[in-house]
Amino acid sequence: AAMILCGDLNSHPLTAPVHLLKQGQVPSTHSDWELGLRFRWSRETTEEGEEGGEASLEDVAVAEEEEAETGQEDPAKRAAEERELQAGEVGKEGAAHGEGASGTSGADWETAMGPEDLSEGPGVNVSIAPLELQCVYEAVGESLPFTNYVNGFNATLDWIFTDKRNTKVLGVLGVVEESQILPGLPSATYGSDHLSIAALLELKDKQSPIM
Repeated sequence: AAMILCGDLNSHPLTAPVHLLKQGQVPSTHSDWELGLRFRWSRETTEEGEEGGEASLEDVAVAEEEEAETGQEDPAKRAAEERELQAGEVGKEGAAHGEGASGTSGADWETAMGPEDLSEGPGVNVSIAPLELQCVYEAVGESLPFTNYVNGFNATLDWIFTDKRNTKVLGVLGVVEESQILPGLPSATYGSDHLSIAALLELKDKQSPIM
């Protein structure tokens, strides 16, 4: 089968998802693993506003100050404390059975993943082999500097990947120059905050189904 994967992945070229699709693997030492360990949802990092997302440690500290002043307990603080308590109970139960918080023992992980997946990095080694994908723009020697350009931020977040063994890239939609979209998107010419990308493909095996 010929695989075509496309869409707004919300991932720039240096992130682990794009590395996985381009290189076929992500090492356990990739910087995104470390970033994931430090990441916490907070009121500032959610798109839903102050009511969305989970309270961070900073949120709890602010809530404690407000509680001291008003004498009323903040719901965000109470929810955060309940999550900490639940996480602690899960950890204790797992430890009693020689397990992690997920309920999976270390031996089970090693059996399921294989010793090659375990390493000294903060994450695990991930592979999509034997699948071999290619970025359609790079396949024809084109550089895609950005697909999103808003509020001083610009990056390539939209992608088209195809199975290089079963598809041939004949051409791609032209790249938009930065001077054409300043001061940013959307604009009168480009109605979205993301630019369109497209490719003309040829199936090497005309009878091959498309996924």
